[in-house]
Amino acid sequence: MRLKMFVFSKLAEFIARIRHPRHGQSHRKKFIKYYYVGFLDQYTSILSDRVLRRKYRKIEYDGEFGPELKYVVPFAYWHHCNGTLKKTISSTGTKSFYYFSEDHEEKHAKRTWRRYVSGIPNSEDHNIKYNLSRWKRVPFKEYYANSRFVFGKPILVVANKYNTEWNRPPVNYLRIELLRRIFDTYSGRYQIIYNRPGCSNIVDDNSTILPFGDHKMIEAEFPDVIDMNKLYEEARPEGIVNYNHLQVLLYANSERFVSVHGGASVLASYFGGVNVIYSVKGYEHYFNEFEQFYPELSGATIHVARSDAEVLEAMRQCF
Repeated sequence: MRLKMFVFSKLAEFIARIRHPRHGQSHRKKFIKYYYVGFLDQYTSILSDRVLRRKYRKIEYDGEFGPELKYVVPFAYWHHCNGTLKKTISSTGTKSFYYFSEDHEEKHAKRTWRRYVSGIPNSEDHNIKYNLSRWKRVPFKEYYANSRFVFGKPILVVANKYNTEWNRPPVNYLRIELLRRIFDTYSGRYQIIYNRPGCSNIVDDNSTILPFGDHKMIEAEFPDVIDMNKLYEEARPEGIVNYNHLQVLLYANSERFVSVHGGASVLASYFGGVNVIYSVKGYEHYFNEFEQFYPELSGATIHVARSDAEVLEAMRQCF
């Protein structure tokens, strides 16, 4: 296995250097080569996947939340539809994402940063293009549509975060004043669900959740806005398995999302409708991923905003 991956890596570096000379060496070695590693890697399973088609594929992943949703879950779903999925292994609280897996194990209590994971195409998160030959859109919205979380107004999900990014202070987050503007403007037309999970509700993935005044502000100023952490505490005795289970049930009933760079924006892109993504910094911009890849997740309309004003303008046009 190590020899195979070493050979694939060296060959992929050569191909990336020849085919993508305009990109810097750092981008070719850190990201672009893994597109070709994944492409070569998939050739080794053609017989099993395309001819024999027995249940053999065990897929294990303990990496970050965003890449898992973008590439690993659709890869597993493709194998499920192909009749070749045997088992999935992931982090605590992920069963709702792998609902189609007959044997899903929640093994990992902590997520870690990964480059390419052998056997899983595109598992290096960022790239110029993606191998979707063994990738299939997962119908979360259809599967989780429900009559339980229905309100008198359409749902607007506002998914935020406030944590360290790349071992530095927060960059991609919705500020308190922006949240006030959104709540003031749209709470009359929508039932706003505010989603910034507490650290006890999600699995740690190498970033530290920091103190933020949003929940206190909502409690004091916007009693009609539903804090998803509180809703989770109320719904747990009624059969909600974990926080991710609540997320997919609520999101399935919504067509409007405001989210932030990272896993929050990926999950919000899984449910169709419109997703306004606040993103100031990240490789997603360099590789044009928001436009190139995110719509693949569900056909959602994606609007990327790099300032408070752009968030509000996108919302004005779409909401």
